[in-house]
Amino acid sequence: MTYLYNLVNHYSASSKADSTLTIASPKPYHKPTCPELTPPPPPPENLCRLFSLRRQKSMALRFEILGRFNRARAARLTLPHFVSQTPLFMPVGTQGTIKGLTTSQLEDIGCQIILGNTYHLALRPTSELIDELGGLHKFMNWPRALLTDSGGFQMVSLLHLADITEKGVTFQSPVDGKPMLLTPEESIQIQVHGLKRLCIVLFVG
Repeated sequence: MTYLYNLVNHYSASSKADSTLTIASPKPYHKPTCPELTPPPPPPENLCRLFSLRRQKSMALRFEILGRFNRARAARLTLPHFVSQTPLFMPVGTQGTIKGLTTSQLEDIGCQIILGNTYHLALRPTSELIDELGGLHKFMNWPRALLTDSGGFQMVSLLHLADITEKGVTFQSPVDGKPMLLTPEESIQIQVHGLKRLCIVLFVG
């Protein structure tokens, strides 16, 4: 009995000792450190120049209203070759020339922009020839702004020579009688790739 009593007292004492909770002291907080980041190298100079040119091209056409009075307004039209002040007078150079005046004389009288006719220029001297000569500006020797129409006015003025369909307009050439199909896509292609000017879109419908 004495042995059992001592054994029970032993395990009771050890269980009380085991039930004692010990709280460990918290470890000091250490802020995590990040490795130093080195800045990336600057982009190459030619790449910077490329982005600068792209930005300049994206801003090539800009229209700013400078003043208003009732229903009238004055504005500035920024184009790749010239900055025009509106309202303005736009003389018509149907086939790339103002009859009776040189380009120098047009500059002297303050002409800001000249209108060219897509249909007539594509007919004679042809947009391919103008493109070979460096574009309509060089063909005309005109340093300022140009605007080309879509050829749509000829749908009215040359109605007796035109066959209008959903695809486009087929003109009969007044020069040699050959057919010439002018579609909206062809009109834009002639103006952008051949004449390289401010364009007017052809609507057929």
